[in-house]
Amino acid sequence: MIKKSLIILLTLLLILSFTACGGGSASSSSDPGKHSKFAESIQTIMDNKGTMYNKLTEKMPDEMVWASFDMLGVSIMDLDLAFVAACGTDGAKKGIELAFSMFGLTDVDYKENGTNYTVSAKNSKNVQISYDIQYDKSTDSSKIKYMVDNKEQVYFESVRISGGYGYIYQSKSEDSDSEYYIVKGIVYDTGNGIFATGELSAKLDSIYQNSSVFTTDFVKQGLANTYEVKDGKCYVLYDGKNYEYEAGTGESEE
Repeated sequence: MIKKSLIILLTLLLILSFTACGGGSASSSSDPGKHSKFAESIQTIMDNKGTMYNKLTEKMPDEMVWASFDMLGVSIMDLDLAFVAACGTDGAKKGIELAFSMFGLTDVDYKENGTNYTVSAKNSKNVQISYDIQYDKSTDSSKIKYMVDNKEQVYFESVRISGGYGYIYQSKSEDSDSEYYIVKGIVYDTGNGIFATGELSAKLDSIYQNSSVFTTDFVKQGLANTYEVKDGKCYVLYDGKNYEYEAGTGESEE
């Protein structure tokens, strides 16, 4: 189950990375497109989060198996980002249509308005799904809303901070309309950082265009589990227990 999910995610990322480069053509490499900063920003966040994830899991003690499942949810949230990671590039429409078709989605519609984007499609039950995306170049900040049948399901925001990005991921609970699964995090360009996970009864305030809120205390506030990579060490608080162990290299396994 875990390996299958990761394989799907990696395949999707490969497709979108290829189309974001214009299919590998020389002309696209020299001119990535006037809106491609959004795609670069999202891809950088996913890459740095991937490095941090590898550092946390490479030498994780066997006794922390349940924490690894919690972390898997953090990794799989990139699937929502991967669907729209090509927005604003020369190959956006083609790449998104291809990615959506892999999951049986049809009637794909992609639109651009400056650095704002909308993507919609229909699933196998003929229910409309859509992404509403805003990007502010001056603060390198993104806001992504994922909706099913016009009801918000997932909400992601990120903003550039010194040396990295701060982000919040909020997903409405499948069991309750008033509960959210939350991930708050800071990920640095080095692959170090901190994130926290948990459930809250209300949606968090927007951090769009607001880098000043991102501190370690802000990330931890109100959430049960925390994961940090710092100075070659991993520090984890999961299910009320503290763990400390050596960080991995951050490199992906072949």
